[in-house]
Amino acid sequence: MAESPRPGKARAPRTFRFTAGARGANFFAARDCTGSSVGFSGSIRAVSMPAFIRDHAVLAALTAAVTMLAVAAFLARAPLPSGPAATLYFVTLPAYHATAVLLVFVLLLPLAAVPGLRLALVPLILLWLLFLAADLVVFRSMHMHIDLAVLDMIHFDFRSIGVPVPVLAVAVAAAAALGWLSLRLWRLSRQSRGRTAAAALAFLGLSVLLFLVNSAISIWANRYDRVEVTAYANYLPAFLPVTSHADGERIAALFPALLPPVQGEAQDAPQGGGLVRYPLAPVACPEGPRPSILVVFIESLQADMLSPAVMPNLDRFAAGATRFDRHIANGSATVPGLFAFFFGVHPSYYGAFRNTARQNPSVLTQTLHDLGYAVRVFSSSYLERFALRSLIFPMVGDADFVHDRSDETVRAAFLDSLRADDSGRPRFDFVFLTATHHPYRYPPAYERFRPLPVVEAGFVLNPRADPVPYKNDYRNSAAYIDAQVGEILDALAAAGRLDDTLVIVTGDHAEEFDENRQGYWGHGSNFTRWQTQVPFVVRFPGGAHAGRTGRTSAHVDAVPTILGDVLGCTTPADRYSTGESLLALPERRALVLSSYAANASWIDGAVIERGTGRSYDWQDLGLPAPDVDREAQRRLVESEARFRLR
Repeated sequence: MAESPRPGKARAPRTFRFTAGARGANFFAARDCTGSSVGFSGSIRAVSMPAFIRDHAVLAALTAAVTMLAVAAFLARAPLPSGPAATLYFVTLPAYHATAVLLVFVLLLPLAAVPGLRLALVPLILLWLLFLAADLVVFRSMHMHIDLAVLDMIHFDFRSIGVPVPVLAVAVAAAAALGWLSLRLWRLSRQSRGRTAAAALAFLGLSVLLFLVNSAISIWANRYDRVEVTAYANYLPAFLPVTSHADGERIAALFPALLPPVQGEAQDAPQGGGLVRYPLAPVACPEGPRPSILVVFIESLQADMLSPAVMPNLDRFAAGATRFDRHIANGSATVPGLFAFFFGVHPSYYGAFRNTARQNPSVLTQTLHDLGYAVRVFSSSYLERFALRSLIFPMVGDADFVHDRSDETVRAAFLDSLRADDSGRPRFDFVFLTATHHPYRYPPAYERFRPLPVVEAGFVLNPRADPVPYKNDYRNSAAYIDAQVGEILDALAAAGRLDDTLVIVTGDHAEEFDENRQGYWGHGSNFTRWQTQVPFVVRFPGGAHAGRTGRTSAHVDAVPTILGDVLGCTTPADRYSTGESLLALPERRALVLSSYAANASWIDGAVIERGTGRSYDWQDLGLPAPDVDREAQRRLVESEARFRLR
C-alpha cells in the first residue's frame, strides 16, 4: 500500500539539521530545505537527520513508551521493593523492554526507508501490543507467561465449549482498540517536528542508560543470589535477565556501598515475593535408621555408552542393580537435568525457582539436611553458575564442597572423605564427573577406540562429517570416567557400606553425534533421545528391586522415589513433585523437557517444541511426531502451574 501524501502543498524531501548558535549558546534551530525553522533549547551537536529516520525514531519512542506502561501493569502485581538496590532495579525494569523495542526498530530501519512499506510497521506494532495484552491476562489468572503449550491448553479448553460471547466481545474490542492505538502511534510519528524528534532521541537515550543501570544490578544480583532483586524477573513477559558471573564481582568492587559483595539470604526476598509455593505441604518422614545416599552424575552421558565394551565397571554394577532402559534426563543441558533430579518438578519451573533461589531450595537436599544427613559435594563442574549451588546445596559449607577441574582429584577427595568418616551419620554424597564433556579428556592409556579426529571439533565446519572418529574420542572419555566410577563403587563395597547405601548413577543429559542425520552435534539443540536419554542405574539398599524395566522414567522421578519409597516419607508426592515413583511407573508419560533456551512437551514419544512449534518423533528427528493425546497435553500444562502462586 503506497503512502499517501499529507494535505496541502507538495512536500519536498526534508533533511533536518540541528545547528548550534553563536559562542556555543544552547539555542538550536531545525531547518529544512524550504527555509522554515523551529527553535528549541538543547545541547545537541550538529547532525543531519533524514525525515524518514526522524519519523522512525519518534515511532520507536512512542512504541517504547506504551511498552513501558504495559510492563508497569505487570509490575503492579509484584510486591514493592525493599532497599536501595532493589528499588533502583524495580524502577528501571521497564527500560529493559524499551531498549528491546529500540533494537527491533533499528533492525526495521530499512523497512522505514521504503515509502511504500512504512505502513507495514503498524501491524508489527499491533502484534506486539496484542502479545503484551494477552500475556497480561494469562499472567493475572495463571501466574504463567504465554508459550505454545499455554496457547494449546487455552485452545483445548475452548474448543469443545466454544468461546463465550462476552469473552469474544471483549477480545474483539481490545484488539480493535490496540489496532487504533498502533495506527495512532504511526500517524503521530508522521506529524513530528524537530522538537519532537529531539525529545524522542533523548527518551530513547535515557532508556538505554537506565537499561545499563538495570543490567549492572541484575549481573550483581545473579552473582550473589540477591532474591530481593531477582524475584522480579518472574513477573515480566519476554524477559531474560542479563547475567555474568565474573562481572558480578567487578560490579560489586566498583559500587560496594550500593551493591555489596555479600550473598543474599531467603529472608531478603520482597514481602510476598516470588511466584512459587514449594513444597505445598511440609515433608513428613518417620524416625528410624536411614540409608546413606550416593548420587553420581556423569556429564553428557549418552545411554548407549552403558555397555561392556565402553563402561565395563558400570555395566557390571548395573547387573546387580535396577536398570532403567528408557530414562529421560528431562532436558538436553546440564541445568534442566540437575534441576529436575533434585527438585522433582518440571525443568520449566527453573526460572521461577532460580529467581528466588535461597527462598526455595531443593526439597530433597533440604529434607535430608533436616533429617541429619551429612550432605557433601564433589564436583569437577562449576556449580556456582546458574545459581545451582544456591538452589541445590545452600546448606553445604566450603569444607564439604569440593570443586576441582580434575575428575581424578574429585574422585580422590570423595574416597578420602569416605575413609575418614566415623561419625555414624547417614551421608548424602553428590559426585559430578565431567571428562565426557567436549573437548573429551582422558589419559593416553584410554585411547582404546580408533580412529580419532584429525581436527578437533571439525564437525563445526562440516556438520555432515564422519561421526565415527568423534564418537571414538567420546567413547575413550567415557571409558576413563568408568574407571573413576569403578573405584568409587569398589571403595564403597570395601568399606562395608554398599548394602546400606542407595546408589544412583546417571547423566545430566546425553550427547549427539549426528545420529539424527540432520547435522546436530553435542547437546542443547533438540530433544530427541540422542540428546536426552541417559543411563539410569539404581541400587536400592540391600540390592532390592534388582532387574530391568523398559517403561519411561525421568529425572523428576528421583525425588518421590527417594523420599517416598526409600525414606518412607508420608507426605503425598504430588505435594512436592511432578514425578512418579520409579517402583510404580505408569505405562504412558507426559513430561517437560528443557534446554538452556527452550522447553518442549514430551508425550508418549512425541516431542512438541514450544518456542518453534515444530514436532517430531523422540527416536528420530526426521520422523513426524506420533499423534498426541491432547488431554494429556492439557494435564501436563496444568501440572506446570501446580507450584505457582495464584
